[in-house]
Amino acid sequence: MSQRTSRSALLASTMLLGVGLPSLAVAQEADDEIIVTGSRIPSANAVSSSPVTTIGNVEFDIRGTTRVEDLVNTLPQAFAAQGANTSNGATGTAQVSLRGLGANRTLVLINGRRMQYGSPISSAPDLNQIPGALVERVDVLTGGASAVYGSDAIAGVVNFIMMQDFEGVRIDAQLSGYQHGNNNQAAQDRLIAAQPPAFGSDLSIPESGVFDGKGQEITLIVGANTEDGRGNVTAYAGYRNNDAILQADRDYSKCAYAGGDPDFGCAGSSTTPAGRFFTGVGSGDYTLDENVPGTFRPRTGSDTFNYNPTNFYQRPDERYTLGAFAHYEANRHLDFYLEAMFYDYTSDAQIAFTGTFFTTNAVNCDNPLISNVPNAAGFSQLDYICGVSDPGVDGILGTNDNGTPGDTSDDFNDDPGLPIAGSGSTTAGDVTFYPGKRFVEGNPRNNSIRNQSYRIVGGVRGEAFEGWNYDTYFQYGTTRGSNTYDNDGVIPNMQDALFAVSDGMGGVQCRSASARAQGCVPLNLFTPGGVNQAQLDYVLLQSFQLGATKQYVGEASLTGDLGQYGFKTPWAETGVGISFGAQWRKDKLEYNPDSLFELGLLSGQGGPTPPTSGEIETTDFYVESKIPLAEGMAFAESLVFEGGYRHSDVSTSGSYSTWKLLGDWQITPELRVRGGWQRAARAANVIESFTPQAIGLTQIEDGCAVGAANPYTAAGCANTNGGAPLAPGSIPNNPADQYNALFGGNPNLDPEVSDTYTVGVVLTPGDYVPGNLFVSVDYFDITVEGFVGIVNPQTALDQCAANNDPFFCSLVNRAPNGSLWITPQGFITATNVNTGSLSTSGLDINANWSFDFADVGMGSAGGIAFDLVGTYLLDLNTFELPDGTVPEYDCAGFYGSRCGSPNPEWRHKLRTTWQSPFGVDASVTWRYFSSVVHGDSVSGPRSALTDLDYKLGSRNYIDLAASYNVTEKWNVTVGVNNLLDKDPPLTSQTAGFSNGNTYPQTYDAQGRYIFLGTTIDF
Repeated sequence: MSQRTSRSALLASTMLLGVGLPSLAVAQEADDEIIVTGSRIPSANAVSSSPVTTIGNVEFDIRGTTRVEDLVNTLPQAFAAQGANTSNGATGTAQVSLRGLGANRTLVLINGRRMQYGSPISSAPDLNQIPGALVERVDVLTGGASAVYGSDAIAGVVNFIMMQDFEGVRIDAQLSGYQHGNNNQAAQDRLIAAQPPAFGSDLSIPESGVFDGKGQEITLIVGANTEDGRGNVTAYAGYRNNDAILQADRDYSKCAYAGGDPDFGCAGSSTTPAGRFFTGVGSGDYTLDENVPGTFRPRTGSDTFNYNPTNFYQRPDERYTLGAFAHYEANRHLDFYLEAMFYDYTSDAQIAFTGTFFTTNAVNCDNPLISNVPNAAGFSQLDYICGVSDPGVDGILGTNDNGTPGDTSDDFNDDPGLPIAGSGSTTAGDVTFYPGKRFVEGNPRNNSIRNQSYRIVGGVRGEAFEGWNYDTYFQYGTTRGSNTYDNDGVIPNMQDALFAVSDGMGGVQCRSASARAQGCVPLNLFTPGGVNQAQLDYVLLQSFQLGATKQYVGEASLTGDLGQYGFKTPWAETGVGISFGAQWRKDKLEYNPDSLFELGLLSGQGGPTPPTSGEIETTDFYVESKIPLAEGMAFAESLVFEGGYRHSDVSTSGSYSTWKLLGDWQITPELRVRGGWQRAARAANVIESFTPQAIGLTQIEDGCAVGAANPYTAAGCANTNGGAPLAPGSIPNNPADQYNALFGGNPNLDPEVSDTYTVGVVLTPGDYVPGNLFVSVDYFDITVEGFVGIVNPQTALDQCAANNDPFFCSLVNRAPNGSLWITPQGFITATNVNTGSLSTSGLDINANWSFDFADVGMGSAGGIAFDLVGTYLLDLNTFELPDGTVPEYDCAGFYGSRCGSPNPEWRHKLRTTWQSPFGVDASVTWRYFSSVVHGDSVSGPRSALTDLDYKLGSRNYIDLAASYNVTEKWNVTVGVNNLLDKDPPLTSQTAGFSNGNTYPQTYDAQGRYIFLGTTIDF
């Protein structure tokens, strides 16, 4: 019976966790030859010329994770990507991003074959598809590996090796949850200082000692060998469920932070429950006066909406998995194999309540809901919106002097009696009116995500003829995704509901007869509590997006030993190994939004999103060779050269070539040197190429808008308006600083090209120290040219204004009224293009030492093992544009609006495991993140002395786990991660994968994680 590695093999397993260990095998052949991740050529040992880190299956037990990505992302090579702690903008996928170069530049494999797309809107594979209980180990290869595996292997490769020869019945189950004290006094003081809360905000202190985010997972594994011992079938079925955690459940995330100099304050969005109202250029800012119903008062900076409480800190999810791995060797020439995997994943991504978000732009002055009750200043809502008494005078909300009555200047075309351009209004008496009302009377916005994936691999391998082996297979993978959005506002419905008139019987009705026929109910934004369920039922609707990706792969390869023909050097007994083959791949995308998305009718969801489809075909031819140059000589126990070449032809981007030149020199049994150069490439995938181009929102400053902190000159504004005159301060600014940008795919992208250089030293002192000691230090340097991305909209706007550069100015498309946000006609183009370059370099430091206490004279106290994996990040550079228009910036040790999620210079994980003589294995793990500082800010440089945002302090986490074999077939594991319940570093800077005032995909954000797991074999 095959048993999952547990107590009896714990020390052996921990020895497999160092980078480049001599026992890093992917597959063991019948003749005891081994195939290593990063090469197709088997050898007598598992020495790798490229740095490889292996995570053994014991790590899944002692981390207690129910999510594969949580384990992989504990490695210092992995950076923040999509995961369970992402809510706003969630794709429902779990991703890994090696070296901080992006998840789409990390190739993910299962048993050496690529995974398909994670969803119709996310190109990176979804690790949710992988059942953790079936994983034997995970190999993580550093740097480019395109010559071996093809496109996408830019930053590296993550190869999941699955259990394929299990015999018996196994149940693997786990319960888990987060316990947190909620005793951050500074965070609680901020909540108290912000009270009494604004209308609709919740700033109460969360309950202390919470236990939430509960998770449960159970997997059934059944395996059997054939009677003749030539084959095996291993099947599995699993279920997983994780509960939600709200940001309201943690004292440091319950309110949205702002400021930081000298302390954070609770803030939020300017779209508030009471509303924010203005009519155009020079507009005064007003809100409902909750103390005098039916009146306005001037809006202050504290009139914001705290959107944090309803946002998920951890999304709830539910997953079903089902699959099987089978193989049967009919004879040495025919070994058939099959892999079938299915999963059904659902999750909810809940964020704050929706609102009008200033997307409607008109109201009628004979609207009975607009009050004529004067406030303390003597002016009514009707005065503020529609003018004092003279219909030729602007409404006070549209004056140059922030609301002084009697201002007769005509700032914007908002005079009563004039139709409102762009509003659909042709009725006299309508005025320009932009409300920012938050609909807290309803339910929060929610995106119900469902991804279903199938992956089938069928192939045959064996001996083609003496000394030559072949492998041929066909693979099909598809992911179907649906996103169902609840409680989003429908812009035309909200606009129709604002055009309200008397029904002649003492009531109010929508002005449009056609809107009334569709159930229109007048929208009352002018009285606190004026919005009711009937109004919400008309203006808030459900919408959806459906899509699918499909991937077809066919591959055939032939691997042989040329030594049998005499191809070997005079100084080596082992002959030259060679492998060559061909791969064909087709990727397809289909994307179908509903009419609300297609027409761009939803508030907060951007402009029109058309349906799309597309496909990409790729044909590769490759060859690889491994040449032992010397063996068994003085100062050359082994000297091996590896070379590889691949030619790729892509239907959308043409042809390119990749290669590798690697060497491994075992100088003595104790000292080994390795290194090389690999040219890798990544053709734009089907999602980057064909995702529909649609208007979305981006946070920028328009230097031509009123009140701009960095105003453009008159000439600069004209540059951004196609040369037509545009006076600075002559157009309205967006109250939320959110402007339109056109995002989406581009089928004319060129391949990215990268070069990886590595050099490393491996020490294995052997008899010089007790037990087994392994130490490696590897330097890596990766550069990516022409990376696929967007031109930063702020960069495009600034460069156009300053230099009238034709390229940048072609990206700026102002609407006829000069705006970049009021209507979808105004936007900045930010579709995918080949931009500048990315580069990173650093040192991977790894050590593994294990020994029995008896070896050091300590009697029968058992054994102990130490495993260290650490990375020192030397640089993480970005050239946004190839011509150097934007200066290079280095994000090593930084975070923020330019650098995104934190990029610590030093990260490590040190695990110490004691294998006791009485059947208990105990582990303690120390995880460390060095501090990071804020790299830049639109508001200027940060102060190291006073600004809390300047620095996110270092973090130390201690994890404990213990495992006990109750019987030979029953194992129990219990553990605690983040034992000391350390709070994450806090910031008001929202960039990258931030959420809840921190970066939960980087730091432990929910508190102390407690788990109990068991494995039972029958």
